[in-house]
Amino acid sequence: MRTFLALLTAAALAFAGCGKETEEGGPDAGANGNGAPANGAPANGAVDNGMADNGLGDDTTRNGRDESKDVFTLTLPEGATDITAGKTVEVTINVNRKGEFKDAVTVSLQPPQGVQVEPKEITVQPGVDEATFQVSALPGTPAGERTVQVQGEGAAGGRPSEGSFKIMIEKAEEGYDTPGTNDNPLPRNNEAGTDN
Repeated sequence: MRTFLALLTAAALAFAGCGKETEEGGPDAGANGNGAPANGAPANGAVDNGMADNGLGDDTTRNGRDESKDVFTLTLPEGATDITAGKTVEVTINVNRKGEFKDAVTVSLQPPQGVQVEPKEITVQPGVDEATFQVSALPGTPAGERTVQVQGEGAAGGRPSEGSFKIMIEKAEEGYDTPGTNDNPLPRNNEAGTDN
């Protein structure tokens, strides 16, 4: 029943496009279009009313936030992703390009002990908005919650966008073989009551 609920929740999140968003990364991350600090204070000490004029007659900021910054964020899975020891699941990370940011973003995962990811990094090209990884809990990995670190780096440099998501490793069911371990072998023919 827990697996069914986990699948139902994952489908609902995928459908709704929900997830947690990382902080901004990219060439303009942490500064407004004038090179001001991220706290919204102008670099030259002038008073900023939050409605800067870009010289074209239209405002590029709203409430002190520059809408034309070259930045990106990543959308990570929200909540814990369930994985049975010895099994693999797909995890998708979305790249959200904002303002004039159009560059490729390299997304890399750093798994904890007992977890593998393939590939370890994916370069998400312009025009593509997601990277899908295969995340595996190694056979024999103890059950429990783990954290996978995520980093996105824009091709043009600047600050990386970083975050993490949780995975919940579950013990393999009794009576099933977990490849690569002797903890839970399949019964041999003579043990299963067959004649050979």
